[in-house]
Amino acid sequence: NRLDNINGIATLDQLGITLDSVQYSTAQQISLEARSPAFDQKELHFRSEFMDADITGKFNLADFPKSVIDFVNDFFPVEGLIANDSLFQSIDLAKEQDVVFNLRFKDIAPIAQLFVPDFTNVDASYISGDFKSERKQLNLTGSFPNINYGALKIDTFHITSNGTPRKLETTVTLRQASSGD
Repeated sequence: NRLDNINGIATLDQLGITLDSVQYSTAQQISLEARSPAFDQKELHFRSEFMDADITGKFNLADFPKSVIDFVNDFFPVEGLIANDSLFQSIDLAKEQDVVFNLRFKDIAPIAQLFVPDFTNVDASYISGDFKSERKQLNLTGSFPNINYGALKIDTFHITSNGTPRKLETTVTLRQASSGD
């Protein structure tokens, strides 16, 4: 009866989205499985033709965005930009967020074009890591090969980020970026 105690599997056999003149539809089933294998542990597994995602650990879905924003806000003042959003008004930061995540993007360009029309390609990519709100720790790694955005072409975009209460170190690597025809 609440977002944080869901268990089960939801499937969508076909999805069709049209935004302006751009259309996207799925040929394969989309599924979301939510489990609670232990008292304070949760698992979310998302499967689709454009992305697979696994999120496991101790987390509260309703409070998770605010916990991440509070972490980032220690380094970049972003909270003021969204502080009036009602989503963040009644968040309990005392709830621990201890999450391991693995997002694998397979064929994301067609759905991304709905929102960013100049985005025409990225090969199989990933973002993975973990976030521990009580310790204020974040570890993140991601790699996006063969990106085409308008005239911009990037052979590989790689990001690594490690955060503690004292610092946030982020390394971004671009290999063979070019712009033009």
